[in-house]
Amino acid sequence: TKKKKKKNGCTQLSLGQEQDTTLTTTMELDPDKPLSELVEESKGRGGGAGRGRGASRGGRGRGRGQRGGGAEGRGGRGGGGPQFRARQDRPAPYSRRAPAEGKTIKVAVTSVPKTVAGSIAHSARGGDLPTILCCGIEASNQTIKSIAISRSYLVADGFDVRAQVEFQGRDSPEATIKLTRIQKPDVPDVEFEELTVKKDSDPYKVAGAVAGRVRENKRVQLVALGPEAVFRSIESVAVARRYLLQDAMDLSFAPEFFAMQSGDGTELSALKFNLYSVQV
Repeated sequence: TKKKKKKNGCTQLSLGQEQDTTLTTTMELDPDKPLSELVEESKGRGGGAGRGRGASRGGRGRGRGQRGGGAEGRGGRGGGGPQFRARQDRPAPYSRRAPAEGKTIKVAVTSVPKTVAGSIAHSARGGDLPTILCCGIEASNQTIKSIAISRSYLVADGFDVRAQVEFQGRDSPEATIKLTRIQKPDVPDVEFEELTVKKDSDPYKVAGAVAGRVRENKRVQLVALGPEAVFRSIESVAVARRYLLQDAMDLSFAPEFFAMQSGDGTELSALKFNLYSVQV
């Protein structure tokens, strides 16, 4: 697959194209250190994961897009304001991705969610879920809708899907979403505490609220209406994962659709992110 130049920080690929190289997520307490190393350090075993960024087919682009307008790259992603810039004293929701064998799906703005969901469900039934790559607000929204739809496709099979999100690097809109398959519980989930995420929400503040509740053993659910709010939600989950590292905890999420009413009584389709914590 030929890669084109980056536009707004996003590498352009053929739409709906599957690749043979999975870019797995990694982690570190240093904002730019891979997440898997941070997980290993939290277990007392130290790091060791590679930090290479190349892919088997010609390598990945290394350019990083700016978050918004302005000569210094100021402004939020999609115009959220300067408060959304990653600060040096804040943990970043980002990590470098290392190549590994497996299947990767690139979801673009024009990808059809039902088609992507069908691919996810087919892979889940075979036990080999893909890693999803998406870039920017609209593509991220299409990705989350695809995962939500795939969960409904898997109900009859007794399976469910959990997702973990990271971003490629500081100020990058490129996200990696790793999927895992679980057996669907026989009993319904306990009640979640609902947090509403808006298009202008600060993901660091939302992440702090999530992490605080998770430490108190509360179940948390993010509610988002519109593509910008969905993007802020996955940013918040990525940041919250880092906040919880010192507690030897990690987060995954399962998105689902639900109907809500606007002020004038119009029915709108929104997304819920049910969050699940695990010890690492």
